[in-house]
Amino acid sequence: ESKFLEAHKNIIELESTRDELLFELHKLAKKKSTHPVEESPIFAYFKEVAELSKQLWKQLATVIDRLLDAARSKPSQIVTAMRIIEREERSDKRCSEEAKLTGFMPPGRPKNYKNRMHECLAKSVQNRFDSNQLELSDKTVKMWLVRHLERMRKLILDDLLIVKHLVKPCFPPSYDVFKMYTLLYHAATSRTIEDFALNQTN
Repeated sequence: ESKFLEAHKNIIELESTRDELLFELHKLAKKKSTHPVEESPIFAYFKEVAELSKQLWKQLATVIDRLLDAARSKPSQIVTAMRIIEREERSDKRCSEEAKLTGFMPPGRPKNYKNRMHECLAKSVQNRFDSNQLELSDKTVKMWLVRHLERMRKLILDDLLIVKHLVKPCFPPSYDVFKMYTLLYHAATSRTIEDFALNQTN
């Protein structure tokens, strides 16, 4: 039902309980040279928690993939997604620091939500470019390249205005989401023009 914060809160509680128990097993395994934590019944018992986390990420990825539309219709979903991503980034950092001291890393860590978000945005931008391609094989249409470049120009301008005015307020300032989008559109434009050149027969 898109109750992402409530779902995330429940997942955090489950993960916390799991990690506390597994950490105790980890200490016991080190002390008595018993079986690894991954072979314990407790590890198997909490296996579905990781699946819940994956399902939540899929929902967040859907919001990110449709970021421009969400900014116009449901900006609160973007804010919620970013809050969860920030929380998971802090948890990743804490777990990594503790792992250096204890040797124990909870299952599924680090989740790397920020990097995955960036990958999702890059894929979304490229898909927008691909879906707006003109038929390049039809060279009978005069000025086909000029028309296509103009179409690209309008797409980029319209999208970046949405990012500047609607998406940017939903992101933490440290993400500099407008610059992020600018770089992604620059890369997508470069790839598109390169494809034009490589597909030329004359």
